[in-house]
Amino acid sequence: MKIIRWSLDEQDTWDWEKTGKIHVYGLSGVSDNEVENVIKIISEVINEFILPLSVKKGDTNKNEDIELLIQQCSDNDEIDFDKLEKELNKKRRQAEFLHYGAVFIVNHTYRFKQPTNETALYGMSTRNGLIVIK
Repeated sequence: MKIIRWSLDEQDTWDWEKTGKIHVYGLSGVSDNEVENVIKIISEVINEFILPLSVKKGDTNKNEDIELLIQQCSDNDEIDFDKLEKELNKKRRQAEFLHYGAVFIVNHTYRFKQPTNETALYGMSTRNGLIVIK
């Protein structure tokens, strides 16, 4: 059976896509049930579009590093997503750190710094394999 790759713009795969993996991290105040629900939803999308990806719960040993990264990129619980993306990509280049797709689920106290003409109430994402949702 030939699998046709789904793409909106025929762009080559991103580095995170080459791993074929997405890891979901539930940070402070996020229950395992919420993490499992997000994994289920992502799995349904992957299956629907026949994407060559797998999704699983991320290694909880990395949660502390991820929480620190988010705190460093936040001001008064307002996440600066652009800064978070830049810092994550810097860490990816410097070390073996989250080279796969990464979904961070944060608690409801966080807000998102709003880029011009955009509103993000529940989350933000990037093509570089980073999703933050609350």
